Amino acid sequence: MQMAFIPGPPSFAILQTCDGYDAARILLPEIRKVLIEKITGSDRGTVLVGIPNRDFLIAWPETMPADLEKSIRAQVVADAKNQHHPLSSQPMRITLETITPAN
Repeated sequence: MQMAFIPGPPSFAILQTCDGYDAARILLPEIRKVLIEKITGSDRGTVLVGIPNRDFLIAWPETMPADLEKSIRAQVVADAKNQHHPLSSQPMRITLETITPAN
């Protein structure tokens, strides 16, 4: 499985294989670990993840500049409204152990 990692700062990742399982992959601890390590440079960090539909996942650091994060969040909301198989317009906060809604 290929993830696109965009080096930073700020770093972020995109997963879009279009197999219907991209968003569900945040349930796998191995995937969360890779995302956290690649984006934060640490194995014990926290990352925000957008899963607007089942065929798309975007992850970014909590330290993302406000204007860029606002743009990503707006796109997640738009995709949740306009793309097939919508899931969530609200980003999730992930750690190795948890997945919780981000405020």
